[in-house]
Amino acid sequence: MNKPVPDKSELFRINDQSFKLIYNKHWEKLYTVCYSKINDSEVAKELVQEIFFSLWQRKDTLTIEGPVEHYLLRAAKLKTLEYYRLLTIRTRHLENVRDQQKTEENTTLDHVELNELNAQLQHFVHAMPGQCRKVFELSRSQGLNTREIATEMVLSEKTVKNHLTRALHFLKEKLDKGTGYSAV
Repeated sequence: MNKPVPDKSELFRINDQSFKLIYNKHWEKLYTVCYSKINDSEVAKELVQEIFFSLWQRKDTLTIEGPVEHYLLRAAKLKTLEYYRLLTIRTRHLENVRDQQKTEENTTLDHVELNELNAQLQHFVHAMPGQCRKVFELSRSQGLNTREIATEMVLSEKTVKNHLTRALHFLKEKLDKGTGYSAV
């Protein structure tokens, strides 16, 4: 059965005295509604307090149409929905932050390991015989090709290739022994 739209006699304004009466009369019922949806006593109390705080803040401008109890029960249901909506948002946000921290930790760890590996590589490069090291550095650090290295060092291309092969085998051997990395 549909209830007709309230007329002027069913409009209700809140003042200091009526607020106290409403609070005392409906607090427990609102708490029960919130607790039944949330199953957490402290959260339910907090939600009821927020409902009454909002009611108090708007007492000078708020006009309630129909029974106050219906208004408050709707407010309790909406407040519990808002609680779950915000809880979902917070949970997603925390998961995103946790995932980002894991990524950053992995990135930091990868960066540290890369720096350690580069330091070891530089140490091993400096331990190479002179001409082999020079050929390797021209190839890898300066990006010269075999022909350009041969021209600069006045060597044959075959000799440059031999030095590069020797340098790569040397590094592979040292990296396999000196680190947990396999230089494949």
